[in-house]
Amino acid sequence: MDYDYENFVRHSEPDRECFVSCWDDPSNPENYLEVRYSPLDAETVASAISETLSNDYEIRRDDSFPLDLAGTCIRIDADEVKGGGYMPESLQTVYVIPAADGCRVATAHCATVESEGFLRRFRYMMNTFSTITDPEALSIPGTWQTASMG
Repeated sequence: MDYDYENFVRHSEPDRECFVSCWDDPSNPENYLEVRYSPLDAETVASAISETLSNDYEIRRDDSFPLDLAGTCIRIDADEVKGGGYMPESLQTVYVIPAADGCRVATAHCATVESEGFLRRFRYMMNTFSTITDPEALSIPGTWQTASMG
């Protein structure tokens, strides 16, 4: 995944990659993109995420959202308070990307007041996302197993 290194700080952990706005407090960010691996299939994960988000948000789900490098994914937008007809303080867009060994879940979080610029950047980043399918690449020490980080 290629990212805007001037505006984001990359935090790598064993179970995720997180790209946090350089203007945010890294321990409590408002604007960030988080990528995780799941061994479950994309439909199962997307259904669980949709169910959870629908408790608080009106959601829109697109089961065939195209990404430039990773192919078709499931995209879930949570940008309206359930039953309220207004935007919440924080917006979420979730991309569930099928892979041979489960799926990748990328969640873009951003504060409503700053959403236009950050959502555009996150969409660009998601269109550079590609998954590693080579089992040998997964075994290289220091290689994060869920994404190619450009």
